[in-house]
Amino acid sequence: MRKRKGFSLRERVWSEVEQPSSTSTSPRSQCHQSHTSQLLSPQSQAIVAATISEREEVQTMRDGANLSGKEAIMELIESKTDSAAAVVCRLFREIPLRGQQNNFIAKILGIVAFLGTVKTKELSRILTEYLGEDLMLAIVCKSYASAHALEKYERSGNVNHACALHAIATKQGQSIKGRYLVICLEDIRPYTGELGDDPERKLALPDPTLPNGNTPSGYLGYAVNMVGLDARHLHIRTNTGHGLRETLFYCLFGNLQVYETRENMKMAKACIKHGAVSLDGGIMKGNGVLSLGHWESEICFPVIVPGTQTHFSQQSPEIVKQIEETKFELKEVNDEIEKDTKIVEKVLKKFKKTKERYVEFLDKKVPLLSKLDASLC
Repeated sequence: MRKRKGFSLRERVWSEVEQPSSTSTSPRSQCHQSHTSQLLSPQSQAIVAATISEREEVQTMRDGANLSGKEAIMELIESKTDSAAAVVCRLFREIPLRGQQNNFIAKILGIVAFLGTVKTKELSRILTEYLGEDLMLAIVCKSYASAHALEKYERSGNVNHACALHAIATKQGQSIKGRYLVICLEDIRPYTGELGDDPERKLALPDPTLPNGNTPSGYLGYAVNMVGLDARHLHIRTNTGHGLRETLFYCLFGNLQVYETRENMKMAKACIKHGAVSLDGGIMKGNGVLSLGHWESEICFPVIVPGTQTHFSQQSPEIVKQIEETKFELKEVNDEIEKDTKIVEKVLKKFKKTKERYVEFLDKKVPLLSKLDASLC
């Protein structure tokens, strides 16, 4: 696929939201956006406006590069060269939505880091630290067959780098080194208990209780229920009818409890059976294992303003599909504009050279013409 220089149209539109301090816009940028608006249908323009409005709300929660929105996190993942996650991220960018049905990427749900959101940066950091970067960058597939399609092998048992995901990495000018994790949704042993009545189908897990019957002080909830589901994946179901929360996130977090502080977690130790974390950095793995020290990954769960994700996730799958198709339409329009812009720039460059030659010609001929006029007079 042809590489485009500079920012994509979507990134240029977002830059206006992400950098409100910029008070001036170049004429070319104004023309670019005006031209885009004219080429989009009224319905598409309305969807773009709604998407930008949502982006503005999400933007208020940005706090440094590692806790930015999904676009910034995707850029961080793509910067991790030689990783399978980076290849998949680029693949999702490069393959148009309308063409994914004929590609094995249609059977890839995404990267763990993109399949959920959280409400605070503290929760994002501690859950990321609990899972570790390998799991955050794990590729989630629908089935074992989908996962198996990511890699082919030679008779010797070595990986065939000329096939599947490795071949795509080569086309991208990258390579995949080392091992990477793949999670097969259909093969996960799901949570089979009761579910809540909310749209996100939170698990009806009983609150922990101390020997005296009270809920521990500082207890915030179960991690599996504190991760918000991405809107476009809210209605995903396995063949047995289980969603991402009962499968993927229950597999990752299980009955992991979340507390305000390490001290709260320490005081609740009697009712912590499967591990706990605290927002100030404490990690208790369970079964007598503690995680001490400090580590902070650049790759975190995106942080969404409370209320924004709920509003967005209640939109019908058709609206979400329209937004994705409009983003693709924006990309197509941007490609056409950039193509026309290059032609114009080439013509202007040629005109400039012709003008310079003409001015040079006049500089040489005007004195001669002046002398000729004087002699005729």
